Amino acid sequence: MPILKSLLVDLFLVALATVAAAVTRDNFEIIAPRLLALVPYLAITLSVAGFVLPAFGVSRSLWQFTSMRDGLRIVGATVMIVLGAITVGFVVNRLDGIARALPIIQGLLIVSFLVGARVLTCVSHNRRFRSAATHHSDGAETVLVIGLNKLAELYLQCLAEFDTGRVRIAGLLGEGSRVGLSVHSHPVLGTHEEIASTLRRLELHGVFVDRILVAAPRDDLSVPVREALSQIQETTTIDIEYLAERIGIQSPPRVRQPPKPPRMKQSVLRLRRSIKLLSKCRINEQSGRLTWSLRPYCWSPWHHSFCSLASLLRRMWACRWYSGNSGRACKDGHLSFTNFARWLMLTILRVNGNLTTHGLPPSAPS
Repeated sequence: MPILKSLLVDLFLVALATVAAAVTRDNFEIIAPRLLALVPYLAITLSVAGFVLPAFGVSRSLWQFTSMRDGLRIVGATVMIVLGAITVGFVVNRLDGIARALPIIQGLLIVSFLVGARVLTCVSHNRRFRSAATHHSDGAETVLVIGLNKLAELYLQCLAEFDTGRVRIAGLLGEGSRVGLSVHSHPVLGTHEEIASTLRRLELHGVFVDRILVAAPRDDLSVPVREALSQIQETTTIDIEYLAERIGIQSPPRVRQPPKPPRMKQSVLRLRRSIKLLSKCRINEQSGRLTWSLRPYCWSPWHHSFCSLASLLRRMWACRWYSGNSGRACKDGHLSFTNFARWLMLTILRVNGNLTTHGLPPSAPS
């Protein structure tokens, strides 16, 4: 029903524009014979418009949200209506009684009537937001917008329609050729690269920016602008938001995390840490006992785990490790996995205080 209603209103405007074109052609004189001769051409025009307007989608758009694209559709539909009416009228009665200038005036008036009606509806829809002055409270957030594009225009339109005084626009930053102009009654204060100087100039006038809204995509910003935004974010309390990422058009950049090592590599790393920890065992030369030193065996920061492993093997080769319970020992010159596991278990027990290692010779051969 809304589409049918819109189509009927458009057809009425097309008919009114056709009659107005005939009256305009006759120097604004209403001549009855000429109006009667216009009836066949008017019927043909309405018949063609009944097919063309739905085909171009003119009757499916909401009038209060008319855009430039809707205007271009109306222009294209008008051209097709006039050409179709001329073609069909010439075939039917060879345009008898129709002046040659009438189709041109008719096309101009159809575009004017259809577009004008939509513009008036859009203006009346936004009248309550434009006529009422917005009163900003003392706690209003001051925003500086970076970028002059459709996204920035959409944000300003949303503020004009839904804002209740909580947001105040300090200005916009755009291209150098547009500095000094205004967008929706908000001034263009400078270029993107002048963001730091613009903030200082606003502070001199008593305007302190609380948030910077970047309407341009992150990748389209130059390197100096990115560095300036990063410095502002680190040194001030000003929040920086990217509008395209905030509404979901673009995804924010992901923080690169170091790749996790494979399972085999993790096992090797754990073994290296264990060997490095075991290499901190030191021999007290005075008492001949095994002591636990928190100081690493190798002082170089670039030491390799093989250094710790070699130190451990050298101690196992030179010394005999006795167990107080079993009395079994590692023979000189003999290293095996069983003896290594037994030595590791005894060392852990000694560290925990459950066992005391003793019987080490005061000096071990190298």
